[in-house]
Amino acid sequence: MKFLTRIFTLWFVNSIRKKTGNQTASTNFVSNSHFFVLLLPDGEKEFLASLQVLNFLLSLKKEVTIIHNNAKAHYIHQKYSIRSIEYYQTDSNKIGLPTSTFRKKLSEVKADVVIDLSRDENYFSIFSAYCVPAKIRVGFEKNDSDKFYTIQIRSSEINHEISYKNFLNCLQMF
Repeated sequence: MKFLTRIFTLWFVNSIRKKTGNQTASTNFVSNSHFFVLLLPDGEKEFLASLQVLNFLLSLKKEVTIIHNNAKAHYIHQKYSIRSIEYYQTDSNKIGLPTSTFRKKLSEVKADVVIDLSRDENYFSIFSAYCVPAKIRVGFEKNDSDKFYTIQIRSSEINHEISYKNFLNCLQMF
């Protein structure tokens, strides 16, 4: 099943690239961009550690939309007053990719940069990142990630907190 999901995701990404062309990132894409979309990871510890990227973007007065699992909604709504898109188990089809209804919702989001904060090979997240029309896509290095992201950040750390701190340090360079 994972193989089929991977193949379909690669096909989808290639078809989008043919329509929009390859994306390139300038050396100061964070400072020059205004609208960001963050895809937050599902795991509790990873989710909490990834919020430092959200806090960084908010400190720069960026417009941020987050995409997250509905199980994390209580935490997000308590702490932040930003636009969020929740996904439910029903937003995933039989092979684990976003449904057409969810893809349509994502295609209406305005973004300059999409940042996928999942460290594992989460094809739902990768596919969702490509549903949002954006100039630049950033994510952790994974299998075939050169086909998915304009900028890849290596995560060789077992410790998720260090990985997200390194991710944040890389973003701060831009």
